[in-house]
Amino acid sequence: MFRLKTIVLVLLLILVLSLPVFAEGESTANFGWLSILPPLLAILLAFITKQVLVSLFLGIFIGATMLNGWNPFYGFLRTMDNYLVGSLADSWNAAIIIFLLAIGGMVGVVNKMGGTIAVAKALGRKIKSPRSAQLYTYLLGVFVFFDDYANTLIVGPTMRPQNIYC
Repeated sequence: MFRLKTIVLVLLLILVLSLPVFAEGESTANFGWLSILPPLLAILLAFITKQVLVSLFLGIFIGATMLNGWNPFYGFLRTMDNYLVGSLADSWNAAIIIFLLAIGGMVGVVNKMGGTIAVAKALGRKIKSPRSAQLYTYLLGVFVFFDDYANTLIVGPTMRPQNIYC
């Protein structure tokens, strides 16, 4: 399986690195079907490598490279200054990141203290099939919902399969 992932990753990188050939003579920012390449690459790499942050970064990098005349150096610079630092400098995005770090820290502390295992064991007595596990995950998601990000950070680790069947 690892060999297949490596082959697919190498083929995607070859495709990405050969794309400047298609861009010769283009002076406008109309990429046509190539405009789907950055998100498609990010999604595929996330599934293949299981590294979401690296995959998202590569998707942003490819998009910035495309917008900067297929120049990878300028694409990397624009990725860093316009898209990463620029997004983090926005007060709304910074507030969301601080909130997520606080919620994530709280979930980490509760998890270390055994809170998620206790909730999962209590629910595990009632869960008898994958369908009932989905139902209880749904109900916990509705019950815990006070913010979409917090919901994901709290319900996800609690209802993880290794916790439920402890």
